[in-house]
Order: sequence, then structure tokens, then C-alpha cells
Amino acid sequence: MPLLLIRLSCVLASGDSSEGWEGQMSNERSRVSTRRRFLGTAAGVTGALAVSAIESGRADAAGISENTATLPATTRNFARGPVVLELGGTQQALLKSADGGDTIAQVITYRSGSEPVAHKQIGNVKYEDFALLTNFDIELPYAQWIVDMPNFQVTRKNGAVVVGDFNFAVRSRREFQQALISEITIPMLDASSKDLGYFTIGVTPEHASDGSLKGSISKKSQNVQKRWQIQNFRLEIDGLDCTRVNKIDSFTIKQKIVENRLGESRDVGIVAESVEFPDLAVQFGATSLPSWQKWFDDFVVKGNSSDSDEKSGRIVFLAPDLKTELGVLQFHHVGIYALDPDNEPDSAGALGESLARARALLYVEQMNFTKFGPYALT
Repeated sequence: MPLLLIRLSCVLASGDSSEGWEGQMSNERSRVSTRRRFLGTAAGVTGALAVSAIESGRADAAGISENTATLPATTRNFARGPVVLELGGTQQALLKSADGGDTIAQVITYRSGSEPVAHKQIGNVKYEDFALLTNFDIELPYAQWIVDMPNFQVTRKNGAVVVGDFNFAVRSRREFQQALISEITIPMLDASSKDLGYFTIGVTPEHASDGSLKGSISKKSQNVQKRWQIQNFRLEIDGLDCTRVNKIDSFTIKQKIVENRLGESRDVGIVAESVEFPDLAVQFGATSLPSWQKWFDDFVVKGNSSDSDEKSGRIVFLAPDLKTELGVLQFHHVGIYALDPDNEPDSAGALGESLARARALLYVEQMNFTKFGPYALT
């Protein structure tokens, strides 16, 4: 049966503290996702495009048709200010941006007998995923929540996304209950970029609603040493020369979440089902090609691709001093399945040795964080 959307829309945004606060709220209503619409305006934020995957997955799970009514767009802007995440009533992180938690109801269309007119009624109520742009300057409970997901730990949280004004008074509060992390998107890593890096954390709530505007936001400034740039990373894979790796495409760890009907309730429960780990696309200087070519020839061409022939590795996310480790993402059972030794050069002009790049595609069976901000595996 065709479905329509009834949407209560709210967009939350903020800028990095070095750029001035950029909190804003919008109640635009259209068939385009509020999450995609907002993140498309977040200039300089790497990894934001991954939210489209969050949106499409959630729409599929909700069973919502693409044939939705287009509602007139209106915009309501507030003074710039901070956006923070609260968990269990305690402030956990100052976010680059946040969006989501919209209330959606299905409109069910049906016919009675031979009546020519189709009848319509409201069906189940659902809530859109949140998308939180997060760096490493966060509190331990939030870091632990992020780390738990790829470790197959089903951790639910109650919390809120809160927008403040210049005086740190609360201007908007979107609360959520029994939420699960559905996605962790690592932004593109690029040695030639000076952009600040943010992880996009997808959060699927079982219920969401607007909360009280009383109170204020804590006046916490961000730790400069924890402000990570996407050029500050190091890839390590057993037996491979990774010293000239200059780029890794953005990738997303996903937790499949399915709906669970709650009796006659109009709300829909959620259950975590499985975790999916993505492939990696790695670009590196051609002078490092011999070790990669040797592994490819042995693993793919000769077919020596058993578990013992797979490799382990990790990405280390580094602070501005290039020594302090802000985060570590471990890789287990890594295999290579494509190698392009003649990838396009980094810049226009003759393809000299200094510019020549190779590109490898790798599969990874499992990933886990051994460090993320204040969290460290002991």
C-alpha cells in the first residue's frame, strides 16, 4: 500500500569552536531528508556524505515509500550557539553538528469492498535516525558507547541533543530513549588536506521527542590537542610498506537494526541483529608498490588466500603533535582483491615518480577500536 509521511522536522547544527558557534534549527518540510539537507551545508566537514547511507537504510527498515507528499518548506533560524550531546542527563560532547529524531507516521491507504474512494488512516509511528558529527574530545560514556558497537555489544542509551545560544541557554532539546548506534563513519583520510576530521555517528532511537528548554549548557571549551585533522593518520598492515599511504576512502561500520512490533502500541521497537564491516580503498605512492604487488600475486593470482595468508593491521589517528594517539582502529583478517599500479597522479602534468600512485582494495572481516578519545583498551 502506498505510504505518505507526516513529519515533525528539526535540524540541529553547530560549528567547530575555532570557527565560532554555528548552532541552528530548521523545521523545513520536504521529501528530502532533513539529515541530508543539513549535512550538505556543513562546509569543510569530511565524512558528512555518509549520512545518506543512514537515511536510505532507515527508510528501507521503515517500509516507507518514495512516493511521499511534498510539504511546503519553511525555515526558522536561531542565534548561533553550541550543540551538545547528553547521555543519562550528563553532557558528553560538543558536536560539530547534529540532526535527526524527526517523528514520522505512516499513512495507510485501503479500500472497502467496491467503494471507489480509497480510505486513509495513520499507521505506525517511527523516529528518524540521529546523525552526530563527533571528534575525539568526548567523555568516556559516549566513547564507550561508540566502541561497543563493532565489538557486538548491544548498548542502549537515553539522552538528548541540545542546542544553546551565545549565553549557553537551551534553545532546543531533542530527547531520545533506548537508542542504539547504527553506523560509525570514518571520514576520508587525506595526507594533503588540512580539514578537521569528524566521525559521523548514526543513532537509531526507539522513541524521540522535544524536551524542556529549561537549564543551560556547560561552558566547556574544546581541547586543542584533541582536534584531529584528516591528514594526521598512519596505516599499518603486517608485511606491507605503508609509509607512503596518502589516502584512504571514507568507510562505514554498520549495525543492522530491525523493527520489533510492540503489541498494539503505535510505536515500533528496535533490535540489533548483526554488524557489517566495510572494505578499504587505499592509495599510496608507487615506490611502495613491490610489497603490495608481491602479496597480490601470491594471494590472488596464485590463490594462497587461506586464513593464515590474511593480514592484520590498524589505522592510528594522531594528534597535531603527530605522536599522541587519539584513536586506534584495529583490522582483523585483511585480504587484498584488487590492485591498480597505474592509478591517476595526484595533480595535472607529467606522471613522474614523485606523483605516481597505486590503489589497492582490501576486505576486512572485523574491526574494533582499541582507543577512541578517553577510551583505551587495557
